[in-house]
Amino acid sequence: MASNNQVLDTEDITGRVQDGPTQPTPIHGLPYELLADIMHLALLPPRPKKPDDSRSFLGSADVMVLCRVCSHWRQIAIQTPQLWVELKFPITIYPKDEEMSSLATETFLERSDPLPISVFLYDMPSSDDEIAYLLPTLVAAAHRWRSLNMLFNSSRGTAPPALDHVLASEALHGRLQNLETLSVNYPNLADGITAFLLAPRLREATIQLRHSSSHVPILPWAQLARLELQHDSAQVCFDILASCKSLVSARVTTDQWLDDDVPSFSGTCLLNYLTVLSISVMIRSAGAHVEPFLQHFALPALTSLTLELRLGNPANDDWFISPILPVLILFLSRSPHIEELCLYDCVFSEDIEDLLQYTPDLRVLNLDMESTGIFDEFFEALQYNSEADSAPLAPMLEVLDLYNVSYEFSEDSFKKMIYSRWWTDDELGKMTAPPRVARWKRITFRDDQQRPFSKEFHEEMRRLSSQGLDADIY
Repeated sequence: MASNNQVLDTEDITGRVQDGPTQPTPIHGLPYELLADIMHLALLPPRPKKPDDSRSFLGSADVMVLCRVCSHWRQIAIQTPQLWVELKFPITIYPKDEEMSSLATETFLERSDPLPISVFLYDMPSSDDEIAYLLPTLVAAAHRWRSLNMLFNSSRGTAPPALDHVLASEALHGRLQNLETLSVNYPNLADGITAFLLAPRLREATIQLRHSSSHVPILPWAQLARLELQHDSAQVCFDILASCKSLVSARVTTDQWLDDDVPSFSGTCLLNYLTVLSISVMIRSAGAHVEPFLQHFALPALTSLTLELRLGNPANDDWFISPILPVLILFLSRSPHIEELCLYDCVFSEDIEDLLQYTPDLRVLNLDMESTGIFDEFFEALQYNSEADSAPLAPMLEVLDLYNVSYEFSEDSFKKMIYSRWWTDDELGKMTAPPRVARWKRITFRDDQQRPFSKEFHEEMRRLSSQGLDADIY
C-alpha cells in the first residue's frame, strides 16, 4: 500500500519520467478510452477461486505505478475515476504500520468523483485524530457512499468521539441515497441513531453487537433483503426479524431467553421472500431458545434452514434443554420447499427420520451432532430399496455431510446406505426402471475422534470416487 510520501511523490513526477525524444510505441496510438479500459482491467484483482469468495480491494500503490509510466499515462489515469474507486476509504497502509494515510484518502476521494465508494472505519492505534480529520471530507462525499463499515471491536471498547458526534447529529440525514450495504460492530453505540433511516437503496446490513452495551441503530428494516444480526437479546433479534418483510436471507446469532423471561409476541409473522435462514443460539439454562422463532414465523419460500444450539457455561446443573422436534415439524410443514437442512446439536438421531418426512425436496443434509450422535437406525432409514412399495425417504437427497456424529453405528450400515443410492451411468442404462431417488453427489464424514474405518472401507470409497462420487471420509 502506498505511503503518504508515495502519494506526494506522484504529484510531482518531473524528472522521474525519462525526458527527451521517445520512440513511438503501438500502445501510444490507442484511443484514450481504450487505454483507460486496459488500465482498469490491469488493476482488477484476480477472480475469486470459489463462488462465495469476494474480490480483494486494490492497493493504492498499484494505481500509482500507472501514474509513473509517463505523463500521457498519468493524465489518463487521473482523468479516469474508475481507477481510483476500487479501494477502501479511508485508504490505509494497515497492517504494515497501522497508520492511516490522510493525504492518500483525500487524493483518491477527489479522483474517484463522482463514482460510488466504500468507506471503512476501524480500530487502529491513534486513529481518533485521523478519523476526526477525515470525517468532514468523508461526510461531504456521503452521497457517494455505497457501503459503510464501522468495525470498532478492540479492547478499548469505544469508538472515536468524532464519529459518535457525526452519527448523533443530522450530518448524514438524507445524504445516504446511494448506500447499499452497512456493517456495524460498534461498542457503546448510542441509543436512537437514525442516520441510516433515510437510505432508500439500503438492502444489506450486518449488525454485530454481541457482548457489548451498544444499541441497534434504527434502520429501514422493511426494505432489507439480507441481514446478519448478532445481539445478546433474543427478543431484540425476534422483533427485528419480524420487521424485515422483504428479507431474502437472514442469519441470527443470539442468547436464549432467560428462565424468567416470557417471549413477547403472539400470532404468526409471514415473511414471503425469505429463502435462507440461519439461527444460532447460546444455551445456558432451560429458557426458550429457537422454539419461538420456529413457532411464530411462517416462511413459505424457505429453501435453506440452519439451526444451531451452542452449549455455554450453565448457571447451575439442574436444568435441561427443551426439545424442538414438535415445533420444528410444524415449521417444516409450513416450509415445504426446503432443499438444504443443517442441524447442529438440536435433534436426536431417532428424530431425523420424522423430520425428513416433511422435506420432500431436500438435496443437502448437514448434521453436526457431537452431543447426541447418530446410530444405525439413521442409515437404515436412508437406505433405498427399489422393490419396496413405500415411498423412499428424502428422494431428492444428493449431499450428506456428517461432522462429529460419534461412532455408535456400524460401518456396514453406513456402507449399505451409500451403495443403495449410488450407480454408474452404465448401471443406470441397464436398469429396467429409473431409480426413485437421486444419485449421491457428495458424502462427507469428519469426526474429531478419528473413527477407525477399515482399510477395505476406504478402498471402496476410493473406488466410488473414481466413478464420480465426491467421497470425503476422514
